[in-house]
Amino acid sequence: MSATLRVEDFTENKTLFPSPPPVIKVEARQYPVTVHFNKHTEMNDYVQAAYQKVVKIHRKLPEGAILVFLTGQREILQLVRQLRRNLGSGKKKNKAPATNSRNRVQDEAWYIREHDDDDDQADLDDADVYGEETGDDSGDDSGDEEGEEEGEDLFPYHRLVIVATNVAETSLTLPGVRYVVDAGRTKERVRPP
Repeated sequence: MSATLRVEDFTENKTLFPSPPPVIKVEARQYPVTVHFNKHTEMNDYVQAAYQKVVKIHRKLPEGAILVFLTGQREILQLVRQLRRNLGSGKKKNKAPATNSRNRVQDEAWYIREHDDDDDQADLDDADVYGEETGDDSGDDSGDEEGEEEGEDLFPYHRLVIVATNVAETSLTLPGVRYVVDAGRTKERVRPP
C-alpha cells in the first residue's frame, strides 16, 4: 500500500479547509526500480516458479539480497526445503530474531554462499527471521548485536534470501534487498456479508 496522497484533494477542498492548508514537501531518497514480469503466469505450482526465479537471480544477476513473497507457512517451508536441498549445505549458522509485536509470522532467511568457481552447488547457511507476538514488550535486545555482526561478516560472501508472507510488505524494512520475487497471491479471510 502506498502512502502517497493527492495533495489537491485537501488543498482545494473548501469543505475540509475553508482556507487552504500549507503544503510541506519533504524530499526523500528515491532509488531506480525496474519491474519485470514473466511472460507466462504459473497458475498452479507458483512455489516452483518462485524457486526457479530465485535460482535464476542467484546465478545470473549481481549481488544483493532476494526477498520472496508467498502466501503462508506451508509454501514458505516448501520453498526453503527446496532451496536448502538444491543450493545449500543446510547448516544452521545464525539465529537473527526480528520481532514485530503486531503480527505472528514465521519467515525464513538464509545466506547462499557465493563460489568463485563454476560449481553449480552453492553453500546455503540459514538464519530464522521471525515476527512473533510474545506479550513481552520489555525491549530486551540482548544478543542482537552479535547476530548483526555475524550477519555483516557473512553478507559480502553470501546472498541473503528471505522468504516471507505479505506481512513483511508493510511491517519490516529489510536493508540490502535488491530483488523481490512476488508470487502474486495472498490469502485473505472473507466473511459472509
